[in-house]
Amino acid sequence: MAEINETEKLNNETEPVPETSEEKTSEEKTPEVKTPEEKTPVKKKRRKKLHIQIALITVIPILIMGVLFVVIGMYSLHKNAVYEMFNCLKGNCILIADHFSSFKGGFHMDSGELYCGDKPMGEEYYYLENIKKAYGSEISVFYGNNRVMTTLTDESGAPLLGTMLADSRI
Repeated sequence: MAEINETEKLNNETEPVPETSEEKTSEEKTPEVKTPEEKTPVKKKRRKKLHIQIALITVIPILIMGVLFVVIGMYSLHKNAVYEMFNCLKGNCILIADHFSSFKGGFHMDSGELYCGDKPMGEEYYYLENIKKAYGSEISVFYGNNRVMTTLTDESGAPLLGTMLADSRI
């Protein structure tokens, strides 16, 4: 009997003791459970990626549309502003041309003053001032390249008469 006990001790040391069926079932029933902290990083990363993708899908088109609206709006405003200024200047030119064409005789310069027939045009300065007040436009009348009537003034308030036309396109 002493020999059997020693043999059992050797067997126990070299071979693992088989577990009972009760121990196996309890371990199978409770598999290794991960804590929420261990599961969360992967889910958080996926959610974060999804949130970023949704944000990019919605925000980028909205930004592009906003930029397009601003560019188109600015172009439209610029186009309409130029159109309005052109029509205002055109209207002023027509008013002035009609007024000066009502005078009889030809235009000529005498002693640095513009005449139409025998009438000096310097007396018509009030007409230019009224148009300036009504439309807010500066007006100059040229004879050749010489400015003979104008609403433009220098620092002291004197009209800029006798100056030459700087831009050959006008």
